[in-house]
Amino acid sequence: MLSFLVAAIFLQVPDTVRIFDSPATEALVVRTIEATGEIPSDLIDYRAEVHTTMQLSIAADTLGVADLPATVDELVSEVRWNRMGDLHQEVLGHRTRVLVPLPYTLATIYESVWVIPHLYGTRIYTPLGGPPALNPFSAAGPQYYRYAADDTIRIRLPDELLTLVPINVRPRVDPGRADYRLVVGTFYLDVDRAPVARARVGFAGPDRVLPRTLGQIETFIELENGLWEGRYWLPFRQRRDIFFESRLLG
Repeated sequence: MLSFLVAAIFLQVPDTVRIFDSPATEALVVRTIEATGEIPSDLIDYRAEVHTTMQLSIAADTLGVADLPATVDELVSEVRWNRMGDLHQEVLGHRTRVLVPLPYTLATIYESVWVIPHLYGTRIYTPLGGPPALNPFSAAGPQYYRYAADDTIRIRLPDELLTLVPINVRPRVDPGRADYRLVVGTFYLDVDRAPVARARVGFAGPDRVLPRTLGQIETFIELENGLWEGRYWLPFRQRRDIFFESRLLG
């Protein structure tokens, strides 16, 4: 039923921009949509202990000058998630180092959950309560994105040979006119199981690429999942980089 729905969506979109770079890419993306477009019915909930480092650094635009660490926060927290959409994060321990006199550190200004619970479903939920983005591997994804595959990666595990295909995803419509927030980046798909094993993404600006305007916040999110019970790709390591240019600081 889902395959028919995806095919119908493809036919409704004016093919002004090619959706897939090859039939093989199309087949893998359709499989991934079928496998991850909805949260697996038997994935009920999980609990995780999270170790976090938050670092605020000042980077000069002069060549040869290294980033200057300003503050470092180290936290231990517990995250609980369930398929009904509940996500709770409780900080259990917090240590701070202030290396440059500042009135705040990153951890002192965060009041929302900073983890992304998973890459299943129709949305990618951003940290700190930001608006969610349309998941490229939801049923509506091909309406808004184009997909291109890179060279296959193979990783030898104790029990199997894991095969991943990097899929580069770009908006095929103007993000400013889209119904949803859109992403740009690379998703690594598990060929055997189809779900996303890893992703490095940012949020698309009006020109369909990452914004680089003075004063514009630029965010990259790197999500590395772990294979649990040989069935579910769930968060293992996450990194968020935020860049902000300032005329005051240079």
